[in-house]
Amino acid sequence: MVEIFENKRGHRDGSARIRYRPPPTNPFWEKMPFVLKGPAGEKLFLELNLEGKKRSFFAPSPVHRPVRYPELTALRPISMDFGFMFGVSTMMGMYRITGRQEGDISFELNLLKKLIDIRFQLDMVPPASRSAKKRRVGDKTKMELYRFRIPIAQLQRVHKVQVDEKTRGLLISLDTPPNFYRKLHRAEVSHEEGSTHWTDWDCWFRQTDVVHVKDQQGLARQAVSLRKFTPIIDIGRWTTYRFVFDVENDLEAYDTVLSALRDFNVDVLPFEGFSMTTRRQPAVWEWIDKRQTVENLSGSFLADLEEAVVPPLSFPVRYQLEVCISQGYLNEYNLTSEFVDGLVAMDEGKARHMLECVADSKTRVFDPMTLFDIEAIRGPRPSVKVPHYCIYTRKVTVTPSTVHYNTPTVETSNRVIRRYAEHADRFLRVQFSDEKCQGRINPTEKQTNNEVFTRVKRAMTNGIFIGDRHFEFLAFGNSQFREHGAYFFAPTQHLRAADIRRWMGEFSDIKVIAKHAARLGQCFSTTRAINGVGVEIKEIPDITRNGFTFTDGVGKISEFLAQLIASELDLGMPSNPPSVFQFRLGGCKGILAISPDARHREIHIRPSQYKFPAAHNGLEIIRWSQFASATLNRQLILVLSALGVPDHIFVTRLKEMMSNLERAMWDPTTALNMLRKNIDPNQMTLAIAVLILDGFMGAREPFTLSLLQLWRAWSIKYLKERAKIPVDKGAFVLGCIDETATLKGHFRKTSDRRGGVNDPTEQRQEALPEIFIQVTDREHKGKYVVIEGICLLARNPSLHPGDIRVVRAVNVPALRHMRDVVVLPQTGDRDIASMCSGGDLDGDDYLVVWDKDLTPREWNHVPMDYTPPLTRKLNRDVNVNDITSFFVTYMKNDRLPTIAHAHLGWADRLDAGVKDEKCLQLAALHSQAVDYVKTGEPARMPRELRVRVWPHFMEKTWVPQEQTYVSGKILGQLYDQVERVDFVPQYQYQFDDRVLKAYELSDNILKNAQVVKQQYDHAMRRIMAQHDIATEFEVFSTFVIHHASMSKDYKFHEEMGQISQSLKERFRKECIAQAGSKDFNILGPFVAAMYTVTSEEIALALEECYQKKVVDGKEVPLRRMEAKSMPLMSFPWIFMDIIGKIANGKPSGLTGDAAERRDTSPGVVRWSKVMGGEKLNAEDDVVATAEGLTHLGDLLQLFHHSNESTEVSQIPIHDEIESVADWFGGDSKAGDAVLSGEPRIARGSVVEQDLMGDSEADRFTDEYFSIDQEEASSEDMPPNGESHSGTTEPDCKPPQHGLKTREQESVPPLSHNTKSPQTSEGETDTDAAVEGGQSVPGSPGSLWCDFTGPLVDTSAGVDTSTLVVSFTNNFETGKGSAIEKLAELMGPYSEFKYDEVWKNEIWRNWKSWTKAAAAGGFALVGYVTYDLWITDRYREYQRRSHQFNRDSAIHEALKRGPLFPNLIQDNFPRDALASEAKKLIIPAKEPQGYSLVIGEPGTGKTCLVQLIVNSLKKPKGIVYVTIPNTDDVNTNSTIVINAVKRLWDAATTLFGVFKAFSRVALEYRNAYQAIPVLIVDNANNLPELLLAQFQDFAKEASDSGIATVIFVSSEGRILHRMRERSCGKNWRSAWSRVQEVFEIGDVSRDEALQYLRLNGIDDKMTAQIYELSGGRMILLKSTARRIQNGVRIDDLHHALLNEAKGQLGAAGILPGGEFYKQGKGIISKLLKENVIPDYTYWAVVGDDKIAEKMLQKNVFSHHFYADDVTFQSTLVKRYCELHSTLWEE
Repeated sequence: MVEIFENKRGHRDGSARIRYRPPPTNPFWEKMPFVLKGPAGEKLFLELNLEGKKRSFFAPSPVHRPVRYPELTALRPISMDFGFMFGVSTMMGMYRITGRQEGDISFELNLLKKLIDIRFQLDMVPPASRSAKKRRVGDKTKMELYRFRIPIAQLQRVHKVQVDEKTRGLLISLDTPPNFYRKLHRAEVSHEEGSTHWTDWDCWFRQTDVVHVKDQQGLARQAVSLRKFTPIIDIGRWTTYRFVFDVENDLEAYDTVLSALRDFNVDVLPFEGFSMTTRRQPAVWEWIDKRQTVENLSGSFLADLEEAVVPPLSFPVRYQLEVCISQGYLNEYNLTSEFVDGLVAMDEGKARHMLECVADSKTRVFDPMTLFDIEAIRGPRPSVKVPHYCIYTRKVTVTPSTVHYNTPTVETSNRVIRRYAEHADRFLRVQFSDEKCQGRINPTEKQTNNEVFTRVKRAMTNGIFIGDRHFEFLAFGNSQFREHGAYFFAPTQHLRAADIRRWMGEFSDIKVIAKHAARLGQCFSTTRAINGVGVEIKEIPDITRNGFTFTDGVGKISEFLAQLIASELDLGMPSNPPSVFQFRLGGCKGILAISPDARHREIHIRPSQYKFPAAHNGLEIIRWSQFASATLNRQLILVLSALGVPDHIFVTRLKEMMSNLERAMWDPTTALNMLRKNIDPNQMTLAIAVLILDGFMGAREPFTLSLLQLWRAWSIKYLKERAKIPVDKGAFVLGCIDETATLKGHFRKTSDRRGGVNDPTEQRQEALPEIFIQVTDREHKGKYVVIEGICLLARNPSLHPGDIRVVRAVNVPALRHMRDVVVLPQTGDRDIASMCSGGDLDGDDYLVVWDKDLTPREWNHVPMDYTPPLTRKLNRDVNVNDITSFFVTYMKNDRLPTIAHAHLGWADRLDAGVKDEKCLQLAALHSQAVDYVKTGEPARMPRELRVRVWPHFMEKTWVPQEQTYVSGKILGQLYDQVERVDFVPQYQYQFDDRVLKAYELSDNILKNAQVVKQQYDHAMRRIMAQHDIATEFEVFSTFVIHHASMSKDYKFHEEMGQISQSLKERFRKECIAQAGSKDFNILGPFVAAMYTVTSEEIALALEECYQKKVVDGKEVPLRRMEAKSMPLMSFPWIFMDIIGKIANGKPSGLTGDAAERRDTSPGVVRWSKVMGGEKLNAEDDVVATAEGLTHLGDLLQLFHHSNESTEVSQIPIHDEIESVADWFGGDSKAGDAVLSGEPRIARGSVVEQDLMGDSEADRFTDEYFSIDQEEASSEDMPPNGESHSGTTEPDCKPPQHGLKTREQESVPPLSHNTKSPQTSEGETDTDAAVEGGQSVPGSPGSLWCDFTGPLVDTSAGVDTSTLVVSFTNNFETGKGSAIEKLAELMGPYSEFKYDEVWKNEIWRNWKSWTKAAAAGGFALVGYVTYDLWITDRYREYQRRSHQFNRDSAIHEALKRGPLFPNLIQDNFPRDALASEAKKLIIPAKEPQGYSLVIGEPGTGKTCLVQLIVNSLKKPKGIVYVTIPNTDDVNTNSTIVINAVKRLWDAATTLFGVFKAFSRVALEYRNAYQAIPVLIVDNANNLPELLLAQFQDFAKEASDSGIATVIFVSSEGRILHRMRERSCGKNWRSAWSRVQEVFEIGDVSRDEALQYLRLNGIDDKMTAQIYELSGGRMILLKSTARRIQNGVRIDDLHHALLNEAKGQLGAAGILPGGEFYKQGKGIISKLLKENVIPDYTYWAVVGDDKIAEKMLQKNVFSHHFYADDVTFQSTLVKRYCELHSTLWEE
């Protein structure tokens, strides 16, 4: 080691130190003087002194203090094996290194650094390439020296393995790979000019791969994948090492190493039965990568079958398999072809679930075939739907040596993924980090990590391969970037990552690479989309002065829009919305503050918020203003201390906090007070306070006590590590601007003249800038307090003494609408925000403190200039390579943590603290490092600012002891006052009897609760595993003690809040669905059941904790009472308020802000549905700007009209009409009339019968020119068919077929026409008449109109509108009267013109028609046209008219739903079964797969389904089709279509039926927000081709979310028919969309006997009946009726057996029958075995076609999941038993 000394100013003082290891044998220092040559050849005389021994070089044993071990103990292994554990006691050796001479392999125990250091030499030339000549000469460049280090803390045990009598072996198996290094051949390469420090360690460069020389070039072109093709040593995955020692020469050192390891808590155990196995190639990759040729459907319902080549495993299954392999739970060498075949044969969902369970268990599985036999894994798979704003995300962690895949988890989505939702599974979140447990990849002063960064660049350039998908770099979000993460995308044939980037926005003008990347990242912000909210953008200027932008990032929003957003986000009471929202809208970002200036749907945007033109994708919300308690931290305390706040203030506050935390564990009053005052950002403390108010703390409820203990441990952790001291008189809130210009700002002259330290207090206060802050009153619910007086204002982090500003809070009535935000002034010579650590108002949080004790003596130190450095622009467009290179460069140069630590170290050591010049320089560097992500200019810390000695509170445990000191300053004092406490869950306490005994719970409800709990636990453990969180309590409460994320703790706390909330919301919805209602009377028992099953699981686990077992001769508990071993208990607490209500028999007692800010409880009606005021349409996602309308998908451009006014007219004149809001009038002069519901002429209303006929003509024009665009040329497109968003007009027009929008309901037609529409055959179909009496023109001679603009009451003068009136070819005869009637109708403001010929260019230029004005308001302009009704168009009209009739009938059938009047309600006790089936049938709000209801004939499935349908209220949204039974082998779609025609006049092809139903189902879904259901009964009657078409339609309807299909089948073979079409061959088959198979079987014995008793049959007879008929419903019903009619039991017995005989005869299985021979063999086996495997059934029958026919004869049943065959009914079985001689072989 060479160390050149410097003085305190960073200048060299001419002295140095050199350390040798091992010590030199020649004492050269004794030869004086020692002369060297300088750079210019001059002589340099050195004085050398031998430094004395400063320490003993021995390490004391932590167990036996007198025992001391050498700091370094070296062993010389004779061989070393790299590999992994192939079995429990078997290691597969993958590579062996043999030490031919001393030094080839070294094993050194270093107790100074607490690690094992292994070095070895490796020949990099492949054996086949080595020549004899090379071996003789020796090529030093081919021999490399490697090393890796194993920290003792990473070791749990070392095994001693027997090799032979002369040698001993040590086996070390690690869960994560150690760091590997390679030594440079030339040490001078590691020297850096100007460096003052060099060690031998600088010659060791970190390695990512160990490959032969010939493979190194190919490595640069390889994509990252789990499988490495050419490694010498796979350092990332071969993490088991066997060392063989010759103990005859090293026995003493060998024993010393083992003894020392034991004393340092490493178990040294013998490994009995250990063995080694030889290396072989894993064949599994070839099996799962092998492509298969399969039959595949092209996508059309009637498409021919074609061949496609696909992998054997679907991507979700393949991905989850690689999750298990990459995490080490499975190993590819253990996987067999039988295992792969088993996965392929399984249903995709079940296979994926099985592998997810393996990953969640975190247990190594050596025999994967056992997984197929574990019932818990093969059990019910999770089916809980994620919230609409969330999505399952796949995440990959790329480390230096390997790659880890994670099970998909639920995350809040972003704009990009929402836009490409159909490709959501092709997005991949990638994070680059160091090996597990090592955190982020940190930059180094030297270049020793270059290969690590090269691997990162290689991944971003070459992509990542998973299965058959190649993921390429897409972009990265801004928070991702700081955490070294990015999004990748697997391209399709038509969509690549470059296409997505182009869609994101127009970035070509941004030539700064960092800013370009940041703007791309803006689209990846985690947001909640606000759907259906159209906004009007008003461009307003920024307020700038002296080069400072006072309004940087802040805009305005109307209170009305804020209420809508609060309703959409379920933020408590929308009538009291948050004052500020952080948002995204196109290329705009920042915050929107409620302002009276913004009206209706307005938001006001400033230029500082507009970053780039982007595709408008709706308003998106990131977060919103809410109250959080203020806390100090280390940086703030250092600055306040330097400004004059006494140390005892901080120490006193800390002691009070510690004392109160201790007292809060047993005193509910103290706990309540603390929880209410110290509100965390996720407001979980308020939720815990509610639990205390509900009495759970007093009841010693274990979950409540655990949360309290966790909150205490979490609080103490941050008191110790961050000095996070709460401030009661303070708040942590968002900042915004004073739009009233009332507050006084900062004026330098005033501050210079008045406000000095020695000035009177009043004079100092007068010089202060003003703020306004109104915060939640934590003592009084719904109240707010305006703060007045002296306050501190700051941001985190605050490093400069000028970062903390002293301000004066004042009461401004005009700002009273701003709550839980701090309002900053817009006046002054510099904005206050920029003084606070360079802040702005685009979403920054500010600390506001009004505690007088914390007011410093010095006020408002001169602030730092936070102007960012100049950036370098490219003279060309930024490309992807630039962005990925910047990503890697940022990782190499990100010095932000280093600078922050240096500032903290110097501030504590230097007398002037943060005011010292070193700290001021570091503060400036810190600001530059923060801006690095935007400017691309790294902060380079000079050598003189590097800290050489560290204060003890910074816990630099890895530096030598002489480089630390005990700090006596304030941070050292605070650190020493706190002792950490461990969090221990309180499992030992009893659950609350108030909840356990509240209800009598049935077994069924407990079972249902248990099933959902399993799913919840599964999801919870997945989150814990992904983030390396130890307990569920941390996830649930967000008080996380430790996590693996590279996010800062505050940021991670915020992220965990979103994750936890999403988890709770998902399972709240599922539990409500299981319970059947949100009503407390129904939901309450289910929540109690959730609590009960959790209690039972914990109780059973506690019993095991007190039982003992013997392991390795020691008695240990059967189960340890620790989080990783105990069941989860948080499940019922997702309903905190319901449990509180159950426990107290009344609603939970909420106080303060908790009532409004808590999670929305079940039963709360969405306010947006019942609110008054302006009405919105679901399709109204449109932005009105100064340039016109911008629709979803259009480029939103602002501030590009430099010479135009930035004001937008309050009454926009729309040139284009594309939304429902535009048709019915938007914000305008008549806005009050619109809101009050005054009459308007709605589009499609009949104005005058004899003039315009019927509005159906209007619909015809829309559909002809818009719906089927492939059938109409662009030349025929009329004005009302134009669209910029790519959608056709009918998607946003008021739905017909009896559906009415809210606007239509409020605007009755002026007149009605009762004519019936005509069908295409010329017949009147009165049943298909449109609701409301409207009709369509039936022949030439009619007169009709089309509204191309919003038609409103013209007397109001609200908008320009165009009325196109079209006549037929007898136009001349009616021209005059028509115009007269129009003028009379429309009044004096109307003007009509006439065009003789219909011309296409008129349509193209229709926009100009609307630009007409008249005195007193806008005129209604009409154009009379001619020659529209030519023959072909009239025929097309007839076709459309017929389609309209058909669609109307389908819609009516949907809305009305089927009714089965002859259905008799039986008193069968099957409520639980009906409740489960009802969940399938009720139309859902979200898309789901199709389902199957199956059961043998007579089980009552059809009756059950029809009873459920009858019970539903209108609109039902259900169509019920019964497939008739026929023996015609040539059955085609005609039979099915005829069945459908009984419901509506369908098309002549099945494809036409599906198309018609889909079209109307879509309108129904949009109108009622529910997905219609098509029930296909007797689906087993469908022949193969028709079944295939129905199944394909079910898949496509599910994928597109337009309908849910339910197949009801009387024959279980239909499942095999549907699956065997392609499943197992084509993973993309329609079978993959099956959501649930609901099997209805025979009733149980108890149910059957109960039914018979209810029908008056005595117990003796009921037993006899059941013995004969079993639980077959139809037999029980008929038997009961016969008994009631007087039939004797003997006669009944004889009659039933005759029925069974007839059934067998009809099936041809009796002697002489067609299938007697085959049936005899099957019956014979069933009588012996009761159940036979299906393969036995096929083998016995011998002919597949006969076997299929026999299964359709209702004698045998084929069970889908069990894959076995039984008798179809008990009755048939009884007959066969009584006549067993018939079946003897």
